[in-house]
Order: sequence, then structure tokens, then C-alpha cells
Amino acid sequence: LDLFLPDSRGFETFTQVHAQAPQVPIIVVTASDDEALAARVVREGAQDYLVKGQFDGDMLVRIIKYSTERKRLLAKLQEQSRGLQTTARRLRTITMENVDGIVVVNRNGETRFANPAAESMFDPNGDDTLGKYFRSPVVTGDSVEIEIPAEVQEKAVVEMRVAEAEWDGEKAYVASLRDITRRKQMEEDLKRTTEELKETVSELEESKKVIEEQNNLLSDLSLRDGLTGLYNHRHMNEVLEQEFSRAGRYGTDFSCLLMDLDYFKEVNDAFGHAFGDFVLREFSTCLQRHTRISDDCFRYGGEEFLVLRPSTDVHGAREAAEKLRKFYEQNPYCQGTRSVTVTVS
Repeated sequence: LDLFLPDSRGFETFTQVHAQAPQVPIIVVTASDDEALAARVVREGAQDYLVKGQFDGDMLVRIIKYSTERKRLLAKLQEQSRGLQTTARRLRTITMENVDGIVVVNRNGETRFANPAAESMFDPNGDDTLGKYFRSPVVTGDSVEIEIPAEVQEKAVVEMRVAEAEWDGEKAYVASLRDITRRKQMEEDLKRTTEELKETVSELEESKKVIEEQNNLLSDLSLRDGLTGLYNHRHMNEVLEQEFSRAGRYGTDFSCLLMDLDYFKEVNDAFGHAFGDFVLREFSTCLQRHTRISDDCFRYGGEEFLVLRPSTDVHGAREAAEKLRKFYEQNPYCQGTRSVTVTVS
């Protein structure tokens, strides 16, 4: 979507298109290298932001590919989220409208949850039971009978079944409570309710982990260059700003190594862009292997790369740069029958 065409109204055009077709991945193209505008359109739903004259056809194809994949992953996450919401509503209906009492008790015996049936069973006056000590020992295994004392309501005996579960990240027990006089009519419902409750809680926890992993993956993809896997130029600016601030605050050193592949255009002309992409990927892989864990590697643009080295003075940076220069000088790139040495400056 070109924001600087004669009939375009800039950011307003983007918001209108995105509102009418939210499922379509949008890549914004503009003539202005405006970082603020780039951040705004990406924040509002664009997949990427390109400046005219700073990308070629191959780069555009790769960007479209990764933008489409990110949009597909986002749609999948939204679908899973809707599924979780449906499951949560079903669970709430099961627990809140069930005629059986359902109580969640932690390892200290404190009540963490009680549905309306359990509330009326133990506190008919409407007092909140959360945080209070549960009246009976909670032990997994066969069902047990417990007495509800007369001061709460008319003396009654209920059957209690207990299962282990996880609640708010800690070990807990789910207790299902039923008046013994209704046992024959409600026995099957009790078993079904308890099992479904256990399965739903476990399913919710597992789905939460999957969503967190996919969110982390999407977040990482937005920070990385699609071809090399290194951090991209936009993330580089953010990290540099943070490092400048840290160095100023604590008086520490840091260095940047800016590297350029020598005569890379001739490699593309002689062997083709596919081999050129292979060289860029191999260069990036070797760069990560031959830098420290604390270093950050970025694709600055095209065949230019930057290594940020925290706690490194000028002397240390020169030594590191010379080691990298010699490594690339002594190790050619080989693919099939093709082999070429590409030095760096």
C-alpha cells in the first residue's frame, strides 16, 4: 500500500483499507524514511514498512512471504483464542449452574473457589467463603461422607469426591459435593462433571502455554531479518538507544563493528542472486558463531552488518574486527561446484 500516491491521504488511507480488509496482510510503501510513521503503521496492524529505493524485487518477495506467514499465524492464534473463550464459557456454565457444590482448596486448606451451590451449602447467609479454612480434610481417593453442622443449616450429610488439579500455578484439590439423598439420580452427572472439570483445567493450562510460545515466536519474527535470521535494522536502533543510555548512566564502554562484504555486487552478477543469498546466510551464521554470547548481530542493510559489543573498548573492538576479517579472508563460500572468497571491510 503506497501512502504517497496522488490520491492517497497517508495514514488515513491505511486505516481505511485495514478496517475494510483486516484479514489481508498490508505492507506499507512510502517515500519518507519516517521511523515514527513506520512504528505507527506496524502498531496499527501493518506487517512491514518499506521506503522507496531501499529495496529490490527479491527483498520484496521475501517480505511478502514472511508477512503472509505472520498474518497466518496471527489468524491461527485468534482462532485458538476464540476456542479458549468458548471452553471458558462452557466451564463457567458447568461450575456456576451445577446443582452440585464445587470447591477448590489449596494445600494449606484455604478455599480458593466455591460455586453458588457450595456457597449456599456452607454459608446460606451469603458470607464469602474464599480464603476461609475448608471444614473437612481434603484427601484424594474414594468418596467420603462429611457432616454439615446444624449451625450452618439443617444438619446434612454430603458425599465428597476429591481430585488433584492446578489452580493459579499451584497444586490444589477440586472437591465435588453432593447431598447423599440425591445420589442415585445425580451419580453419573457427578462423575462426568468432575472429569470434565479436570480435563478443562488441564486443557486451559496447556493452551495458555501454546499461545505464550506462539506469541514469543511472533514477537521474535518481528525483530529479525527474513533472509539471514539476524536482528533487523529497526531493532538495531532500539538496542543502540538502550546501550547508549546504559553507557551514559554507568560510564561503561561499548563498541560497534560495521562490516561490509567487499564487491558483493560482482558475486551476484557472476553467480546469481540465489548464490548471493546463500553467501549472506552463511556469512551471518559464521558471524554469530565467532562473536560472544553477549554480542548482538544485526543486518544493517543489503550486504552491511553491525556487531554491538558491550563492555568493549576501542582496542578490544579492533582485535575482534581483525579476527573476523582474517576468518572471512581464509574461508571461502562453497555450494556445489561453486566456490568464492568474499572479504569484508
